[in-house]
Amino acid sequence: MFEADDLQSYSNLSGSITPPLSPIIQPDNDVSPANKRQKLDNFDDLTAVDWLQDPVCFQCKSGQTVPWQPSSTGYLATGSLHDLLEDFDSCPGSFQGAVVELYGFNFVTATALVDHSQHLFCLTRQKISQIERLVENTPYLQREHGGDLIESIHRQCCQFLQYVKVFIQRYYRPEELRDIQNIECLFVQKLIKLPSLLLYHIQALMSHLGSLSVLHRNSMSKELFHLHLDVHWSILEILHLLSVKVKDCAIQPEICQLLSSHSKNLVWDLVLIAGTMHRNVSLQQYHQSSIYPCSCYKELWLQLIHLLDHRHHQISTESFWCQVYTVLCVVLDQQIPDDLIAMGVPRDCLQSMDVQGLCWWLVLHIATLYQYNVYGQLTVKQTSIRSNWLFIQDLLKAAFTQQTGKLDEGRFRCYLKCCVALSSLWEANTKIIVTVWEQFHRRLNDPFHIPGQGLQQFTTTKKSGAMWFEECFHRCKDDNSTYFSVFNEKGNSFGLFMKLLAIQLCKTKNTSGNQGWRQVKGRFYSKFHQRGMQELTESGLEHFIDLFLTLSMVTDTEDVGGRMCDLLEMLPSNKLSPRKRMVIWKGIFALILIYEDKGLDVKVHCHKLASQFNAICREFSQRADDTSQRHQIWALLNSYLDGVQEVFERSTYLNLSEDQLIGDGFLSLLPVCKEYELQAALTSIQTVLVRHRSMNKRAVSLDGAPNQAMLQVQHKAIAAALWKNTFPFIKTHSTSQTAPVQLADLAFHFTLLAVSMSGVRESMPSIPSFTTLVQYFGLQDNQVNASICCQYMYNILPNQTIVERLRKELGAEFSKLIIHAWFRCALLTCKPTESMQEFTRMLLKMPEFAKLIHRSVDSFDDDTSTKVVLIQFLKSIADEFQNLQTFQERGQLRGIVQQYLGDVVKYVNPVLKLAGPTDSLNWMYFVCGYIVKYLAKMIYVQGKPQFLLPAILDSMVVPHILFNPNKTMPPSQLNAIRETLHLFLEGISKLDYKRDPYIQRRLKDIITQYFYRFPMRLSSTAGISANVGCNIKHPFLTALQSLHDSNNSDSTRNFRHFILELICTSHLILKSSQLPPKLDSALLFVKELYQRMTVQEIVSTIPLLLGTMLDILLVAETTSVGSVKKPAIAVLQSMLEAYRLTPNTISKEKAESAIRVFIVKHFRSGYIPVLHVLAAMAVMHRDLILSCVPKLLDEVNQVELKRGVGRDRNLRHAVMDVLKHLGEEGRQYSAQLTEEGSLF
Repeated sequence: MFEADDLQSYSNLSGSITPPLSPIIQPDNDVSPANKRQKLDNFDDLTAVDWLQDPVCFQCKSGQTVPWQPSSTGYLATGSLHDLLEDFDSCPGSFQGAVVELYGFNFVTATALVDHSQHLFCLTRQKISQIERLVENTPYLQREHGGDLIESIHRQCCQFLQYVKVFIQRYYRPEELRDIQNIECLFVQKLIKLPSLLLYHIQALMSHLGSLSVLHRNSMSKELFHLHLDVHWSILEILHLLSVKVKDCAIQPEICQLLSSHSKNLVWDLVLIAGTMHRNVSLQQYHQSSIYPCSCYKELWLQLIHLLDHRHHQISTESFWCQVYTVLCVVLDQQIPDDLIAMGVPRDCLQSMDVQGLCWWLVLHIATLYQYNVYGQLTVKQTSIRSNWLFIQDLLKAAFTQQTGKLDEGRFRCYLKCCVALSSLWEANTKIIVTVWEQFHRRLNDPFHIPGQGLQQFTTTKKSGAMWFEECFHRCKDDNSTYFSVFNEKGNSFGLFMKLLAIQLCKTKNTSGNQGWRQVKGRFYSKFHQRGMQELTESGLEHFIDLFLTLSMVTDTEDVGGRMCDLLEMLPSNKLSPRKRMVIWKGIFALILIYEDKGLDVKVHCHKLASQFNAICREFSQRADDTSQRHQIWALLNSYLDGVQEVFERSTYLNLSEDQLIGDGFLSLLPVCKEYELQAALTSIQTVLVRHRSMNKRAVSLDGAPNQAMLQVQHKAIAAALWKNTFPFIKTHSTSQTAPVQLADLAFHFTLLAVSMSGVRESMPSIPSFTTLVQYFGLQDNQVNASICCQYMYNILPNQTIVERLRKELGAEFSKLIIHAWFRCALLTCKPTESMQEFTRMLLKMPEFAKLIHRSVDSFDDDTSTKVVLIQFLKSIADEFQNLQTFQERGQLRGIVQQYLGDVVKYVNPVLKLAGPTDSLNWMYFVCGYIVKYLAKMIYVQGKPQFLLPAILDSMVVPHILFNPNKTMPPSQLNAIRETLHLFLEGISKLDYKRDPYIQRRLKDIITQYFYRFPMRLSSTAGISANVGCNIKHPFLTALQSLHDSNNSDSTRNFRHFILELICTSHLILKSSQLPPKLDSALLFVKELYQRMTVQEIVSTIPLLLGTMLDILLVAETTSVGSVKKPAIAVLQSMLEAYRLTPNTISKEKAESAIRVFIVKHFRSGYIPVLHVLAAMAVMHRDLILSCVPKLLDEVNQVELKRGVGRDRNLRHAVMDVLKHLGEEGRQYSAQLTEEGSLF
């Protein structure tokens, strides 16, 4: 405190310090901070004027930074606010000299405010008015160029106000004034009255300034506005410093009252300024649109927060939120305080505003300011920041009260988003969720449609229980999302309420456990009763379940989950639609996943859910033919299958009674499923199997796994449920002709399951052994679908552990069974498949198979088709059989081959009965044809019908339907026989057909039945054999040609002769001088056959066919059948030409004998046709006819003798027509006839 000597020294100054006498300050270009500090430290001349730092003031920042940073010259960044609140010297480097320059005048630093307050505050008001005039009268462009004057005045005002703060901090010490003895001193008396004097001048200055909001409305000058901001804030600083200095003084309440009034007016001004901006902000832009016209406004809001909250903690004045609450409550009533009206604020300025939206917008943005410290730096606070839930609760109640009927969904979503964002900053407040819940519980059945989102929002959004769980999980997850991230969410208002509920209860749980939940759970539970539950629509059920899932996620899971299920049981099951039941099932599955996530046992919920599933499955089975509701019921069942799959996929250890989900409903469901339905069901079962096997395999090695013994019990229960409720269908349906390949994968997984459970089979005798399963699905000769067997073996064979185990248990039979399984699959798989090709590739690597097949072929490529390998396999067996010498060795190989092939007829019978599919039928005939072609000797023994060949011939080549005149063979089967009959004939040719009545009978049946069934047709190829270039295609021709090309041995020639003999007997022999039907086709066949035979073979047919051809020509002559005569002559010509090329005694005798028989047989009954035929033959082969002339002449004599009328001139003339084709010998015979008859 000043002493008397000090005061005397001020009065004895050598020069006047009042204007206009002032010391002259010499300019100094060095203004660095170090130089400033040095000059201040060395300042001892009391007559010198104090060097001043740039005053702290509001200044807009250019550009935006993330995170936001305050202006470097402002009250935050400079630490001015911090110094103010901590009662530090706000300008330690300023006003240190004895003299200070204010508004261009020099004053004594220690006494200016006491002695010249009136003058200084008057100058301040004048300077403010001067700027107002400059701004009002100077155009904007000129103001930019003349801004130095405005900035200078602004700095002078800020400098003075800063001096006032410094004076109060340094020179005004009221606690020391009481101890001064010279109380009558004028200066001391002025110091004592300083607070009252300052209050007077401050009030005058405040009246001069007026309202910020009015200035913002009427002036666009940022310079003027920033000056007002600085003056208003400096007034608050001065009042705060005064209130601190006059603590326990009578004037303190008045100062505090003025400070509170002024701060509240500032809040009002800031709110009204934001209100003018809010008019252009939509609900969707609340998080993007700032409430601050510039960064200085944000700094002022932040400074108010720290100042008011500091004073609240220090002297229990109103906190920032209290003042804001007071202001905004009046705003909600659309009222303006009288003191603001007195300052020029229009009374009706709030009437046209959306005041509720304005309040939400303001609170949303102001709340984030609590994240900044007194320096304006963003900080991460460990505890929740100060909140204003009371006002939010009032806002919600006002919104609910104001709206008549239903709330506007868009507006309600915006309000809830604000609540969610605020909840991420503020502490938990259960009252807020109760307030919102009171609104929602009446509207659970509402769809909460979001405006502008289209038709997709009308569908159920929860696709599955897992999606529902994920939605709840992310809703309740304490993630690091940003404050405004909730505004990007697309959910409806109910989803936002769930988000709000989750955040609030999570925070409550983190601070006080479930205590907060226990206080409010009655508010939730009490809203649901039986009548209310029955009134819930599908949307209502979804919202109800969504609520309880969210609650179970963040509170007492078992209590909430149990209550949810109890309430759902109030719904009568017989009145639930499939869609409602689907919502319930998905919800319960989501609840089960929550239990799984928290490690809670799910037995009760799974058992109840499975019981409902079993009942629906039985209903579905009984109403399988009812198409009216099948789709809906299947959608319900499919949702259960998806849920089961999701539970098993997400379970950590499968130790929480998941086995309860696999009920006996599967036994009723699977048999009545359609193809697409069965695929979905089997996929779920396969997922369960794979997951169970994986977890069972890893159980021992899992870190943190529960008790191993208990884990094994749980896994054993799951396995038992799978064996009992799903495996029977897989086993039986795998024999179906339409069995999906997916069954093979399931069978494989069950096999692996049997392997993994081999140690517990004693306690579970119903589970089949591993070997039994492999034999049933892959190795045994049963009715398992070939595609299933093929895919199953494709899965089994790469597993070396399984293969070695099979070799050990089956011994030498293993390879035979594998080859048999492959052959069966190849026989029944008509189209190439990946699994069949892989099966073949793996079989080629088996030593036993490779040894057999590589005897004929060195190697196969990996991409060699199954068809090629199959043919080569059969050929290799045939070669092996051919090389064996002893009867015993051949007998052993026959037995092995019988094992390889199995009961082929049994395999193909289902397709034969249906005569299709065509592809399968053709393939089976093709394979069986090659079996007969290569293995005929191995699959047939005369007198033993149990061998395979008779069964194949009787069922495939000459089935009983051929002999039934009332039935016709299906075209598809007849076509398959046409394409492959040559293979069967080639195989039969290798048998002892001449001494085997059965084979002879079957060959005769084949010739009889198929010779005319397959008409001769033109073709560039001759079928499957290598008979390329033929003009006529027929299976008999193909077979005979193939035999000729492959092995033209005596046996082959004999077989062709035998076939030709059968054809001749069946289709060429005349009966009662009548031509057989379709004789032209038979003759065409013989003609084509001759083209494929050697001349020696053709000559060998003369005894068989020559007489027949002559008979045919004779009948053709008498009946004039032109279609027969030409092919008959062609055949005859081929025969005689071959005879001419290779004459021999035996052939000549047989040919002459045939001609003589022909003459004897027909000449007496009609000599003219006979002579015509002989004349034709004479042209073809003169010598052959010439040798028969004596017999002809003898027949002429016999005819004349029989007639008894002498020589027949006409007859002899006709004979001579024949003889004239015989050359000189013929003329001699003619002369003889002439002499005998004396005709000429």
